[in-house]
Amino acid sequence: MEFVVKLSPRAEREYKSHAKSGSSLRAKIDLLLLIISIDPRGRINKTGKPELLRYYKEDVWSRRINKHHRMVYEIIGNKVRVVSLLGHYDDK
Repeated sequence: MEFVVKLSPRAEREYKSHAKSGSSLRAKIDLLLLIISIDPRGRINKTGKPELLRYYKEDVWSRRINKHHRMVYEIIGNKVRVVSLLGHYDDK
C-alpha cells in the first residue's frame, strides 16, 4: 500500500531552509520521505529508527535525520502528514 506524503507549512519551510544552506541533510530527508511513503510505521525498513510517539491520540511517529534533527509525522488512513523536519527535544 502506497501512502500519500504531504508536508505541513512548517515542514515545507524547514525543508527549504535545508535546501538553501546546501545541507547534506536534504538527501537524507528525501530518502526518509520515500521510505515513509512505502512503510511509515517502520515494519520493514528501520532507517532513522522509527518510533511511535507516546502521549498522542493520533498515530504520530518520528525518525532520526541525524543526531540533531528528526522528522515527525502523523499517519491518517493512507496519508502521511510530515509535521516537522528540524530540531530535536533540546540542543544540548
